[in-house]
Amino acid sequence: MTQVQPVPDTLSLPCPQCNHKLRESLARLRLNREVSCTHCGNAFTVTEAQLEAFLRMREQLGR
Repeated sequence: MTQVQPVPDTLSLPCPQCNHKLRESLARLRLNREVSCTHCGNAFTVTEAQLEAFLRMREQLGR
């Protein structure tokens, strides 16, 4: 039997300025979609489309 790995409740986001990967919790992003890169300091907003894509992926995997 193959086990499906659980999808973590975090979203991996690339910084649009330096492409550094940031991990943000789903709970935090639901409250505030503003993110600051810990590498270069760039501030950006997670789009509704990014958040919805993540939620669809979780739903398809049964979480």
